[in-house]
Amino acid sequence: MRGNPPGATRRRVDVCQFDGADVLPALPLAAGLLVAAARSDDTLRRAFAFDIHAERGSPAAAPERLAGTRVAAFSGYAWNWRYSLEVARRLRALDADALVVFGGPCVPRRPERFAAFLAQHPYVDALVLGEGEVPFRALLRAVLAGEAFDAVPSLVFRAPDGAVVATGLAPRIRDFDGLGSPYLDGSFDAFVERPGPDGAPRAAVIETNRGCPFTCTFCDWGQAIHTRVNELPLERVHAELEWIARRRIPYLYVVDANFGIRPRDLGIARHLGEVHRRHGAPAFCHFHLTKNATERNLATVAELHAAGVGCQVVISVQDTDERVLVAVRRSNIRPDRALALRGACNAGGVPTLNELLLGLPGQTLASLRTTLAGAVSPYPGDSFFVYPVRVLENAELGSPEQREQHGLVTRAVATTDGETEDVVVATRTLPAADWRRAWRFAQVLSAASNLRLLHLLVHHVRFTRGEDLAGFIDHLLHAMQAAPRGSAFAELDDVLERHGRAIESGTGLALPVPDHGPARRGADEALALTALARGDRFWVEVRTATDRWRPLDGEREELLDYQRFITAVRGDAPAERTFGRDWPAWDAARGSAPGGPSRRSVRVRREPPPFVHAPPETFAAAWLHAAYAKSGATAVVEIPEPAVA
Repeated sequence: MRGNPPGATRRRVDVCQFDGADVLPALPLAAGLLVAAARSDDTLRRAFAFDIHAERGSPAAAPERLAGTRVAAFSGYAWNWRYSLEVARRLRALDADALVVFGGPCVPRRPERFAAFLAQHPYVDALVLGEGEVPFRALLRAVLAGEAFDAVPSLVFRAPDGAVVATGLAPRIRDFDGLGSPYLDGSFDAFVERPGPDGAPRAAVIETNRGCPFTCTFCDWGQAIHTRVNELPLERVHAELEWIARRRIPYLYVVDANFGIRPRDLGIARHLGEVHRRHGAPAFCHFHLTKNATERNLATVAELHAAGVGCQVVISVQDTDERVLVAVRRSNIRPDRALALRGACNAGGVPTLNELLLGLPGQTLASLRTTLAGAVSPYPGDSFFVYPVRVLENAELGSPEQREQHGLVTRAVATTDGETEDVVVATRTLPAADWRRAWRFAQVLSAASNLRLLHLLVHHVRFTRGEDLAGFIDHLLHAMQAAPRGSAFAELDDVLERHGRAIESGTGLALPVPDHGPARRGADEALALTALARGDRFWVEVRTATDRWRPLDGEREELLDYQRFITAVRGDAPAERTFGRDWPAWDAARGSAPGGPSRRSVRVRREPPPFVHAPPETFAAAWLHAAYAKSGATAVVEIPEPAVA
């Protein structure tokens, strides 16, 4: 046992929650909560000097900063797990006396799993299970007194004889008053003066409550901390928002599992709006709206929108098939209600993001085609995102019983930051060949709709004409597979093949796009960039494929001309063109005015943005940014008739 001799001088405690390699740097909330809880104990505050580490540098250099520490605590997440383990391994080689402790959602909680983990990682001394504040504080008290860890709750450790000991779990935290806030006790002050590794300001992360009433089998949120939702003190939440606003941190992430689920959440949104009006920050707030969203919850969004706080409502539908929802214990969530909120949100000027999962138990190729096509919204600002199912360490779906029941086939797939994720590539109801077809379907639909490659055509097919959008996407996929070598469609099929193989072989979820720089991009982004780089070859083939699916009439033929005209590709110059229908007005009214464009001749001027003349790598980043922002890649100006002589 590595104890701290009574009367020893003040020793260091280092808490590490390393940033991800490719995400916006954020204030390390979990690490901050541990330090704040320890500092709220007068004895521990006098005995230890605390430091928080978030910057992700070389794993060889990080241990040197930690050497000499009394306790090195690591908060393990999917984006830093392997990196944290490597830092801990190197630290142990450098400093045999440091007590190495791991906590966080990646720490295995099943007895057979945590025993195997400690055997595989001998440089890790202890694991904290579940909520960490109370066990961490108790652990430091034991270290200070030189006592055994048997009385520390929620802890797994090695006894002197080498046996693995697991103590009883600590009760859920219901009273947060005595645990401190890293925003209010000074723990985060240094991070404001020290921006992220790319010079960008760090985003702020807060929680207003903890817990989730849903126990979806693919998620670890409700299972990790159980279903009861416990509120943090309202005065603390208000004070933290004030701290964030005074320091003009532009991005705020509320990490509640279901923001808007508590009656007081409307008041929290109102308070956030008030501090934004006073300080001009935060400029954007990201949150997950409660899953059984109702119009009452939209008042929360309306408060932020009225105050000028940017937000996007995340609708975590995941799937709309009732059989799938039953299979993953999500049948108490109403996807129809969530999707109906899209109209109400957009009426208030707030776009929505619909999150979907591919690879859930019960999904079939047919059900996924229906779900994915139904995710396309009539509102221009909306989007959807399709995630391949990741099997989390402690989620019920990852248990041996669930894996066997649903026939899960997974691959350890490398991510862009050197981590790996356990990705589902087949299930009992979605065999490998069907998974591949569904995945290809999702990528083409996402490139066409979300990335605005063919967004007007998609809208025209589904909403203006009421045609079978899934059938149209299937037709495009078949055309790509049947395309002759050297054609644009054949190159798009190659993109799908290359990215699909990368997932199934574990190489990566994202790959560099040839001739567009080293940045690793998902398949939908690669499809869009490859199509744009092929210029008019791509547009000719789209026209041919669309005509073979449904013979082109004058309206759709002109729509394809208009889609190409407003879609910026490299080298585009300013241009003017007359159309026989008012496509700009039709585009602006999508979602609010049914029907096709009016038969009114309009002359349109396009103004491509400066990035169309940039090198391919710069063009790619700027074009995708514009697509995700739904801002349009080209300025379109309708020229009044009197100006055309």
